[in-house]
Order: sequence, then C-alpha cells, then structure tokens
Amino acid sequence: MNEKAFKTLEFDKIKELLAKNAVSVLGKEKAFALVPSTDKDDVISLLNETGEAAAIIEKYPLSYLDQNDAIDLIVKPISI
Repeated sequence: MNEKAFKTLEFDKIKELLAKNAVSVLGKEKAFALVPSTDKDDVISLLNETGEAAAIIEKYPLSYLDQNDAIDLIVKPISI
C-alpha cells in the first residue's frame, strides 16, 4: 500500500486506538508496529486469529494483566 492509502484509511489513528486499549507495553509496541496485508490468505488467517482472540478474551477476561509490563515473559515461552 502506498502512503496516500494509509492516510485515506487513517491507519495511524487505528493503530493509536488499538495501542490505547492494549494492556501491556508489549501490546502497545505490537499495535504501533502493525502493517496491513494485501495477501488474501494472510488477511483471512489474521481475521480468524482476531476472532479466536476475541472469543478467548470474552470468556476469560484479562483484567489481571492490566499494566503488566512483564507479559512478554509469559508470551515468549508460549510461542516457542
């Protein structure tokens, strides 16, 4: 995508809103690092992942992680 498309879609504002709702520093960093995908398979996969994450968060609220800057210590071992 070109810079004009990013501005038209207000992608920076979307990332700011996402980062504002992140519960950890790692989440905020990941929000600001996001880039859109134009690959159909990637988009479908990412949408499915988002849906799964939303379902998990709805069932198991993450309020105990509020402002937990050490979340990366939990997430890194899980993703290995």
